[in-house]
Amino acid sequence: MYAEQVFTPHETLTAPGQTRVPLTDAAAVNPWQSQDKQAEHIQQAVRSSLRITQANALPDGENVFDSLSERQETDCYGYATVGSELFDQIHIPHYIAYANGHAFLVRLDESETPYMTDMMLPQFNQSLDGITADSILATKEAMCTNGRMAVKLYADKLCTKVKGTQDDLVLRHPWLKAGRQKQIPLYIGREERHNAYNLIMSLYQPAQGRDVLEDHSRMQTALRQHHYDRAAAYLMQMHGLYPDLDARNPHSELKGLVRGLVGQHAVDLAFQATESYFASFTIGHDGRPNIAHGDALRYIARHSGDREHLEKALAEYRIAEERCRGWRPLIAGKIATIQSLLQRTGQPTVLDLAAKANYTSERHYA
Repeated sequence: MYAEQVFTPHETLTAPGQTRVPLTDAAAVNPWQSQDKQAEHIQQAVRSSLRITQANALPDGENVFDSLSERQETDCYGYATVGSELFDQIHIPHYIAYANGHAFLVRLDESETPYMTDMMLPQFNQSLDGITADSILATKEAMCTNGRMAVKLYADKLCTKVKGTQDDLVLRHPWLKAGRQKQIPLYIGREERHNAYNLIMSLYQPAQGRDVLEDHSRMQTALRQHHYDRAAAYLMQMHGLYPDLDARNPHSELKGLVRGLVGQHAVDLAFQATESYFASFTIGHDGRPNIAHGDALRYIARHSGDREHLEKALAEYRIAEERCRGWRPLIAGKIATIQSLLQRTGQPTVLDLAAKANYTSERHYA
């Protein structure tokens, strides 16, 4: 438990002669207090114990969970993890939540009303009533089926409850708006566009969610260090549970991982990692992840020469063709390329694939 390794207050707040105490002791609550008061007390204890840092500000190879243990510095993943551990200790019902790169908690009060509880950014502690497209309680069944839930979060409505203008909030907290690279191309019909403030929020049971946050964070650290086999291991530990389910996602982490593995001739591991990644997207019915899945398999097939990879890519494109009407001209070209390869006698060679699959250089899979 990371919370057991933390002392409070943080050393930068410790007065001369003041004794620091374990956070688990400082976060102890009065059992007769309301759940709201207990949650508020825990959040204050966490915020007085930790300091905010970002993964890209850490020394090479260090992860935000390492810095949490060593210096009590971490990002939203670490704050959410410590807060969740403390909530679990006193049985406050909650979920681990992730939206557009940001992690926080969703607490259920005595009446089971969901409240956003952001251990790192308390200004976002707000009722989620009217801020999600679906009732969180109504989708609890998906937790049993898929191991997680996914709910649309209206970040623009959340901004109206927080002090400051929407533009200022987005400037300071970019996670509130889907980035430009996640927008749908202009040639797609208007009915298929999505508001950039409509985010997909993944929800997990506490213990599982804490594991996902740490695996995802350590996967990102391994990618930055070009340790692709290690990154693949962390991704496969999240099989079917990858946190970012936004269909506008450019899948940058997967693409970097697949390119790195293929470059190290670990084609089989690239295929396994790809399947683990896209197993997460079966929870939805948007066809864009199927296009991305087909593209990844087609890229892998270029290097493996494996007919089975091409056939699986074709199957993904067929699913996307049914689900994404506005994308059909693009998908038709991808399907035609694969069909021409599969109709050749014998198994296509690596050179055939390089020539025919429109991947003449690495930049085609970026």
